[in-house]
Amino acid sequence: MENTKFSYAIIGGGLSGLQLALAFHENPFFKEKKIVILEPNEKKANDKTWCYWEKGKGKWDHLNAYQWHKGEVISKDNEQINLAMNGYVYKMVKSIDFYSYAKEKLKTNPNIFWIQEACEKVDQQKHLFKIKTPKKQIEAEYVFDSRIEKEALENKKYPAVSQHFKGWIIETKVAAFQEDVFRMMDFRLGHGKDCCFTYVLPFSKTEALIEFTFFNHKLETNESYDELIKEYIKRYLKIDSYTVKETEGGVIPMSSYPFHKANASNYIKIGTAGGWVKSSSGYSFKRTTEKVAQLVENIMAGRDLRHQLIKSKYLIYDRLFLSVLDRHNDLGNEVFMGMYLNNSAELIFDFLDEKTNFLQEVGIMNTFNKPLFIKAILKEYF
Repeated sequence: MENTKFSYAIIGGGLSGLQLALAFHENPFFKEKKIVILEPNEKKANDKTWCYWEKGKGKWDHLNAYQWHKGEVISKDNEQINLAMNGYVYKMVKSIDFYSYAKEKLKTNPNIFWIQEACEKVDQQKHLFKIKTPKKQIEAEYVFDSRIEKEALENKKYPAVSQHFKGWIIETKVAAFQEDVFRMMDFRLGHGKDCCFTYVLPFSKTEALIEFTFFNHKLETNESYDELIKEYIKRYLKIDSYTVKETEGGVIPMSSYPFHKANASNYIKIGTAGGWVKSSSGYSFKRTTEKVAQLVENIMAGRDLRHQLIKSKYLIYDRLFLSVLDRHNDLGNEVFMGMYLNNSAELIFDFLDEKTNFLQEVGIMNTFNKPLFIKAILKEYF
């Protein structure tokens, strides 16, 4: 079996692995470092869409397929909230565009190697890691691992729900969409007592992504998602004639499990496996950029990789929010609407980006259903 030594091994060539590899590629500090990416798939499919918000110009603007400066939320009682973005822009990146860009950049670097194999095992021996694939055995000083631990998915101690969804990109023959306004959440079309909503991203006056999303425990059949999307298009968009151009779907685990506990000074769980997906919202793209920047800073400063990678107080907030959704899923829509009715979009985005101060956080908490969150505090911490 072939033996190869590397400075850094990245297990997984998805969003987190490729963002990290690009950060190494772009920084002269890593010019002489040998880096390997282990990924069994070629990453040639547009398997997902990432959205994020930020103010002004950003690092990934050249990959943005679409962006919106206005947004809205609609309650189950048809109350419309226009989101005051105050400089925030909602942006969208197609995964195939990101994968293609990353692979093109990385293949120009002679010290970055892509091995199209899965990682079977990682063992630490003194200051090195031994990584086994079906055909190779690799040694690395640092490991960045995107594999999700089975324990994290099965542990019942920590509150969790799944964000699962299916979306259709549809095209109409006549103008049907307000192309400059995205619909963050529309609660009008429900599904029993589940926490669920419809998400609408208009690409033009005649094309949009319509996605039905659940935050709960039970996955739906493809037929169920399809019927809900059809009903929403007919009842609320008032569209009778359209063509379905593409479909997408997925399941995002939203868990308060302490993923970071697996981290060490030279071994880090990344992506979903590292808790980089915001557990109370499911967003990950911009958070990944921030986590990668912190990791690079830690390496260059010679610090423990875990330094400032996790903000503990936000783990507490997310755990309480998930506890409410976990135990009172039928009230989830009410909780979300309370947040949007009583807080500005700018403040909500800052809070979800973990950029708020304590007084702002207390103000946001005061807009939630207090008895529900007090019960969650008692259950989770006492």
